[in-house]
Amino acid sequence: MTDEAGEKPPETENFAELFAREEARKSYEIGQIVRGRVVQIGEKETFLDIGAKSEAAIATAELLDEAGAMLYKVGDMVEATVTASTMEGMRLSRRLLQGAQARLALETAARSGIPVEGKVAGLVKGGFEIQISGLRAFCPHSQIDLRRTDDPQSYVGKTFEFRIIEYRERGKNIVVSRRRILEEVAAEAAQATWKTAVPGAIINGTIASVTDFGAFVDLGGVRGLIHISEISYERVAKASDVLAVGQQVSVKVLKVEPDKNRISLSMKALAEDPWEAAASRLNEGDVLRGRLLRVVDFGAFVEVATGVDGLIHVSQTTPENLAQLKTQVSSHPEMEVRVVRVDHERKRISLSPVS
Repeated sequence: MTDEAGEKPPETENFAELFAREEARKSYEIGQIVRGRVVQIGEKETFLDIGAKSEAAIATAELLDEAGAMLYKVGDMVEATVTASTMEGMRLSRRLLQGAQARLALETAARSGIPVEGKVAGLVKGGFEIQISGLRAFCPHSQIDLRRTDDPQSYVGKTFEFRIIEYRERGKNIVVSRRRILEEVAAEAAQATWKTAVPGAIINGTIASVTDFGAFVDLGGVRGLIHISEISYERVAKASDVLAVGQQVSVKVLKVEPDKNRISLSMKALAEDPWEAAASRLNEGDVLRGRLLRVVDFGAFVEVATGVDGLIHVSQTTPENLAQLKTQVSSHPEMEVRVVRVDHERKRISLSPVS
């Protein structure tokens, strides 16, 4: 019905608004976890657009850090739990309520797969006790991280996001996993890394593990290998002598093999090649002092400059002298050598011992 001006009577318009609001309210349940975009930040309340007919309110205090600084800005997404749904609107909270409402929220999270926040309360047989809004949950050792830790105590007292993987007996038996979330994050990061990890690219990463033949670097959901020969121009006997787990490094991508899930990396490629400086100063006939590095069947390698080796071929010495060098190699003594030939193209230096 309309009046003479063709407008809806106020009471009809109000009824329509109330009906739409009530329908929107019915689509959300107390305990349901929703995501909303921040549309207004007030001193006491912040309003989120959660896709309903009206905005939902959450206490601004719940969005502040320990120092009282706002963690979000207009446009950011916030995840929260529906704590009240009335004709006046919806209220949300990021702090799960206690008792029955907490159980309802966790049951909803278990069904939907939405993460919940929990604090590692202590160690128990086979895993960890997790406190989630006053309820006790269990996280197996294998589900607290991507890799098994040698120091489980280091997790105690810390707060993480978990995925509920079992919810039974109305919340009396709850099993959670942090690893599920970390795997999802790693998978998303891996997709981005494979796009940027192309030959020649320079990437920052973290040493994930060190082996006899090199070190594996976490590039963001994807691991690449720095072979021991690509760590430095200086000879490296063991990767663990120069690299440690957790160390931040910059690497150059040498080769990418997506079908084999393999990326070859180099730290050496980002360093200045010592050959260029050393070779320009070397001339045939020069006598130098070098350091004996190793002896093999076909000769002895001597370091004549940092990261630059030369070879005393077996033809340039006597079997007796080579045998003597073998007995001295463990102490890496200094010795005088003469430059026989410098091969700039192949980056090789031929030497002979100075008697």
